[in-house]
Amino acid sequence: MSLESTQFDIKGMHCASCVSKIEKALQQAPGVTQASVNLASNSASVAGDIDPAEITRCIEKLGYTVHVSGETLTEAGSHARLWLSVGLTLPVFVISMGHLHFAGSDIIQAVLGTLIVFGCGWPFFVSTLNAVSRKTADMDTLVTLGTTSAWGYSMVLLLTGQSGFYFESAAVIITFVLIGRHLEAQARIKTGDAIQALLSQKPVIAHRLGSNNTIEDISPDAIAIDDHLLIKPGESVPADGEVIEGHSSVDESMLTGESTPVKKTIGSVLKAGTVNTHGVLTFKATATGQNTVFAGIVRLTQNARNSKPKAQRLADTIAGRLVPVVILIAVITLGAWLLLTGNIEKALTSAVAVLVIACPCALGLATPVAIQAAIGAGARRGILLRNADVFERLTKIDILVLDKTGTLTLGQPSVTHFYKTSRYSDAEVLSLVASLESRSEHPMANALIAFASSKNIAGNLPVKNVDIQSGAGIYGEINEQHVLIGHENYLKQNNVDTHGLQTEAAQLKGEHNTLVWFAINKQLAGLVGVKDTLRPEAREVIARLKAQNIQTLMLTGDHADTARQIATEAGIDTVQAGASPEDKQKQIQTLQTQGKLVAMAGDGINDAAALTQADIGIAMGSGTQVAMESADITLAGGNFKNIPVALTLGKQTSQIIRQNLFWAFAYNFLALPLAAFGLLSPMIAGGAMALSSICVVLNALRLSRA
Repeated sequence: MSLESTQFDIKGMHCASCVSKIEKALQQAPGVTQASVNLASNSASVAGDIDPAEITRCIEKLGYTVHVSGETLTEAGSHARLWLSVGLTLPVFVISMGHLHFAGSDIIQAVLGTLIVFGCGWPFFVSTLNAVSRKTADMDTLVTLGTTSAWGYSMVLLLTGQSGFYFESAAVIITFVLIGRHLEAQARIKTGDAIQALLSQKPVIAHRLGSNNTIEDISPDAIAIDDHLLIKPGESVPADGEVIEGHSSVDESMLTGESTPVKKTIGSVLKAGTVNTHGVLTFKATATGQNTVFAGIVRLTQNARNSKPKAQRLADTIAGRLVPVVILIAVITLGAWLLLTGNIEKALTSAVAVLVIACPCALGLATPVAIQAAIGAGARRGILLRNADVFERLTKIDILVLDKTGTLTLGQPSVTHFYKTSRYSDAEVLSLVASLESRSEHPMANALIAFASSKNIAGNLPVKNVDIQSGAGIYGEINEQHVLIGHENYLKQNNVDTHGLQTEAAQLKGEHNTLVWFAINKQLAGLVGVKDTLRPEAREVIARLKAQNIQTLMLTGDHADTARQIATEAGIDTVQAGASPEDKQKQIQTLQTQGKLVAMAGDGINDAAALTQADIGIAMGSGTQVAMESADITLAGGNFKNIPVALTLGKQTSQIIRQNLFWAFAYNFLALPLAAFGLLSPMIAGGAMALSSICVVLNALRLSRA
């Protein structure tokens, strides 16, 4: 049994009514809390306390073939059926349309037509019988009714010695539908190529180092935290970790979209799924299995491809109700022609054309193929989206709120100055500071630890009762001493007098340093100046955002001088310094009450509330897990340049979805009256139906090249 979302691959879905039918059945299944079916990926995502075998049986009762994701669904039978149908249809079409009359020509058409309708078209009959048993109808029902009507009428004419057969119409309709579905399937596979390429990078082997330098080949699933692992040239990194020996370059394009390999030496961070290019590296595992960045990317991608925007949910509902309406229109068409003209041939062909042309396939494919293509295009660049609704919201962003450290800057600050009060030695202060900061995730903590290490001072003292105030500071007890590290206001709030180092603080502020203060037992102990570097691409990114008429606002907990200096370098419109996590969230709320749609980019725990509050939360993938779990978009590898790319991709995707939905609705709106008024033959209707779905898919494929 499982409480997590389980993916199922489904064979046999052909239209939005199939989606609607399966979703309805799954949502009524025991233990299911949420179910989403995706026509583009031929899959279902089911969450709740479920038994996969029971879900499989539920779907198979509807007439579909289903497997838990990871197993293979063969298409060999459908391919053979397609080519057999094409081969049998050609002579029927040539005889009929070429008006070739010779001994036995009528029998040849009847035999071949029967083989096509009841042989190659047998899956349509099976699906229709399953639908009838459930008192429902779908696209296969329309095909079955249309082709059997044409075939049955032709058989009556043949047996009564008359002419004017429609065996070729029945045959061509079956063949066109099979061809259309084959082309749709191939195009849908293409939309998922980038996603499959991402999934294919999952490591398959790991080399674990044992005692006496022995090497054991194991599955990546068997890796434990702190295992020492060896990576050879050309191999995928099997877990997240830190290099402890060797140097090389690693291809991180699957994370960042950047093709240039990144140099790795002792202390460098490695991410699962990236590829070692030439050297040999030894590293210590820090995250394994489902806790790696790679696993998170896969989860985000799969969840996004199976989610649906509001427009698609509406389209699925309409498509689910379209089939019964079409059957009713066909019956009315048949009756009206008979009543008004008495021409049974014209009445039948018009009714068959109505049944065949009103395909909800295009309606069902309009959004999911575009979403899948866009998700694939984003994944290639390291842009990971939580759900499909993000695309629609991306088109409406008015203002982008930016954190400073780790977002606008590289997040690799270094200590430039160190001052202390006379009551403590350098070693005493730095040992306490490094020990306490080892409990923090903030980039400033790494800077302080590195500074202490450069002075040969280890931060390995036992720490207890740690309390972290996000965006303010950290408290802990070390050897019965009470240590505070953080902003000046944080120390003042804890009754620490900071006057002793105000001269030094003024100097550091004038040089645009970020200030970090220390106190021991309520007494001021020291102060450091820390500087981070603006991302090289920041100014270009901000300029691109402004070109898209998007305002920019920097919210940072840093002091005003440093904040303004960074903002000026980057070209940012507005700055709010000294902002706590609560201040950031409230500022975003204020902007929203002014009618603005707000995006927020951040990387730390102190950004989580603001990321959640924003209409679009953008997490830098190099940041904390909390930030990424709070965001709608994750930029894998922290590639800042991907922010305007994500906005552009969102606009392109929404535009194509609107185009697809418009043409899918327009197709049915225009085609049904034409067919009902006898202006379309069944063969032309079959071809138009197949072409409508193919056009929708091909339009969506433009996103794969975005």
